[in-house]
Amino acid sequence: MEFEWVYTKNNSRYAYFVLFKFPQKTLDYFDEQLKAVFFKKLYEKLKRDFVFSTVDSDRKDFSMMNEMKNLDREAYMKWFFEENETTARKREIFNETYREVFSVEFEVGN
Repeated sequence: MEFEWVYTKNNSRYAYFVLFKFPQKTLDYFDEQLKAVFFKKLYEKLKRDFVFSTVDSDRKDFSMMNEMKNLDREAYMKWFFEENETTARKREIFNETYREVFSVEFEVGN
């Protein structure tokens, strides 16, 4: 991580502040890291929601780990792209995950 820093006065009650300057490549690196975290969390949360929406979790042999490991990827992708009664829930998961990772609300156009 590259950055520069300087001491600066800011006409306040403190003697000085530290001003950090980050080059664009450092900012891009952290932006890509956050995007990777976001997509990984989103994928896992949507998978979990898919499993709960398609499998009877009251079964005696139900195991979330097993269901996640043996996920029918074709059925999952079909579910993922379908626009139906699950669309609102998928958007909710997206917004929750975005807020969790980036600490801001998702706004259309981002």
